[in-house]
Amino acid sequence: MPTATASLGRELLREEIDGTMTKSRPRCHGTVEEHQRVALDVRELITQHVFERPVGSVFHLGLRFPWLRTMRLDSANLSLELTTGRIVTVSLTWTPCGFAGERMGLLCPRCSRRVCLLYHLEGQVLCRTCARLWYAAQRVSATARKFLALRRIRYKLGASDYYRDARGQWHASTGIPPKPPRMWRKTYTRHLASLARIERSRYLPRRR
Repeated sequence: MPTATASLGRELLREEIDGTMTKSRPRCHGTVEEHQRVALDVRELITQHVFERPVGSVFHLGLRFPWLRTMRLDSANLSLELTTGRIVTVSLTWTPCGFAGERMGLLCPRCSRRVCLLYHLEGQVLCRTCARLWYAAQRVSATARKFLALRRIRYKLGASDYYRDARGQWHASTGIPPKPPRMWRKTYTRHLASLARIERSRYLPRRR
């Protein structure tokens, strides 16, 4: 396995041990990445043509959403029956988008904010803000966020954080990844510009 000598590993490990935060934030109940896999996403429902079914259709989504027993499609809302037996009504909303187009969204049952995802936490269906869920990047320092951004862009280009040489030793990848197949050259140039901008910002003094 790769050694912990890479800069990204050092920064993340330091954050985990010290627990330093740049700003005081409300108590975190978890990260978005931890709950996103079983979150109710309106974009996924649109892709699955759920809203094209007749009004009154009932869907059994226990395999996809372990916390959800059934979902009933009404004219302007979704009626969710949780595994606890509780019924939660989620209103649907439409926002003008583009020329003569509309974008569908969900209204949070607590704050009525328009969102795309609703999370299940402690028997309630909430938006990210009401559930107090942070993104993983919010739990590390500004320096560690830059390393996370670098790694995310490198993954898009098909590169890994580490590579193995002919002797089987692991080393940190620092070179510029080549253009992946079937990627537009304009997109590849934009990713390289983002990598260069983040690298330059690592050596600039922080604003106070």
